[in-house]
Amino acid sequence: MTSKMSFSIQAVFILFLTTALPLKALELGLAKEDAGQAGRFLTQAANARSLGLGSAYVAVADDASAPFWNPAGLSQVERKDVVAMYSSLELDTNYGLFGYAQPALNSGTFGLGIVSLRSGGFDKRSGPGISDRQGSFSVNQSAVLLSHGIRLNPKWSLGETLKVVREEIDRYSGTSFGLDLGLMLRINQKWQAGFVFRNFITPRMKLKNSKDVYPREIRTGVQWAPLRKWTFTSDVYLVEKNQAKLNLGAEWRPVKMISLRTGLNDTEITAGLGFQIGDWDLDYAFGLNTAAPQGTEEFNRSHKFGIHCRFGKNISSEEMALNWQRKGQDALMALEKYMESDILPAPEAISSILETAKQALEHKGYPDPLDLYRAQGYMNFFERKYDKSTYFLSEALLLAGSNSVLEKHYQEAKALMTHEQTQSFADGEMKKIKESFGKGDYRGVLTSCERILSLDPNHIEAKTYQEIAQKRIREPVDLAIRIAKAKIERGHFLEAIKNLTEVQKYDPANATAAELMKEAIRRLEGTQTNSPEEPRVVEVSEDQTKSREFYSQGLIMYSKGDLRGAVKAWEASLQYNGTNQAARNAYNRALVELKDNPQ
Repeated sequence: MTSKMSFSIQAVFILFLTTALPLKALELGLAKEDAGQAGRFLTQAANARSLGLGSAYVAVADDASAPFWNPAGLSQVERKDVVAMYSSLELDTNYGLFGYAQPALNSGTFGLGIVSLRSGGFDKRSGPGISDRQGSFSVNQSAVLLSHGIRLNPKWSLGETLKVVREEIDRYSGTSFGLDLGLMLRINQKWQAGFVFRNFITPRMKLKNSKDVYPREIRTGVQWAPLRKWTFTSDVYLVEKNQAKLNLGAEWRPVKMISLRTGLNDTEITAGLGFQIGDWDLDYAFGLNTAAPQGTEEFNRSHKFGIHCRFGKNISSEEMALNWQRKGQDALMALEKYMESDILPAPEAISSILETAKQALEHKGYPDPLDLYRAQGYMNFFERKYDKSTYFLSEALLLAGSNSVLEKHYQEAKALMTHEQTQSFADGEMKKIKESFGKGDYRGVLTSCERILSLDPNHIEAKTYQEIAQKRIREPVDLAIRIAKAKIERGHFLEAIKNLTEVQKYDPANATAAELMKEAIRRLEGTQTNSPEEPRVVEVSEDQTKSREFYSQGLIMYSKGDLRGAVKAWEASLQYNGTNQAARNAYNRALVELKDNPQ
């Protein structure tokens, strides 16, 4: 009921933004231009993309220009973000803008905006006559914006902007402060709405004897993206003591790197073009001022250029992942503590921990497979899904090896399984057994058989498959060992070592293979010594000793499959003693093997 009511409220809100307000604005008519109002330079501050969209950007604001449009939009920025724009306007006027956004863990995103509008060449007079001219003066307006935006939940975001505004006219200057508030509502993947209250706290500027109060402004907007390549935007805004106005914009992306834009507002028809190259955007906007006074048509066109850059890692996502890992570990420790306790936890306490663990699971908060299986085992245990708990805890035991605590928890879950759950568990594992057997994965067969037999030692099918799988695993190992024995008897020691190396890769704990490997290496080393039938006492030189050492090192490397290392060791052996025939034979054979199978 609550979700339906929430959806209804959102639907009414969208309908109000997209129909009632725009129709009312058109009914009132496009108001006269209000360029002379205090702080107008701030309401026009934007990146080139937004200007190409007719300044309909309150519901978009997804970059570092958000402090100027809607600070709540900063919550959408997930990497460090920079926008900059410069424009040379008519009548010796220059306009520049810079924006920067920095995401932060659990604190939303912080933004900085700097804007400056400078106009020069104004006549300074003491009277109306030509001789009354006393030079010229300039007008400078600038502001620094400190913003913050944070996502309250998946739908709503909140933002605020503190403005420090400064104005300089000739030799007079003044500084004041203001505050903007913003909201953003993400309705679904296609719709998004925005709201901003500019000058909630109004800047009050005093220059000499004059005093300007910046007017309050309320602006609402909606963004609609029906297709991946299309975006439509609209803003309706009302400035204090003025009529409501409507801005419209559309963006089309025919290919990923190109964007075409157009827009319409109370004073301009706009168009824009954007190029995306990696993390860089280059934007251009053109505006045709339809409200220019009579006789100033030559000044009714504007051209604006801007850049937008994203850089650095996705700090928000990366730090959020670490945050969920910490939360996941806390929940896992709490669940394990309750598993060890003899006192049943309070329902509300375990419910809260289970919810945290589930959220951590959804956000990949358990990167270690052992922790993942443990968490799932404990979660299912406290949800009384003992068959699933048994399965996940058995997986954890396979990874952890000998672990008395895990073994105890596994036995507890197994003991609580009902007959139906036991049968269901066995049926699921039998299905896996048959799939693994068909693929030749006999070790997978053994794992599933062990799980079934731990619950039901007399399960006939599991015992049968276990025996067959064990036999299939032993067959290639036994065959390779028999071949290695025959080669040792015939004096083909290097070939025997090669066969035994393959056996040890497949079955590292095979004791027979280990003993045969030692015997093959020992007999290989013995081929360079004198036979027992011809005992002679020969003084061993330093070179012969080194040669034998390197020869033995080569045998060890060869037994581990390191052909290149063995070749180098046998080369060193021959350098110390070129008559070492065993080293030479081994060296030549290894070279042939390297040629046939280069590493």
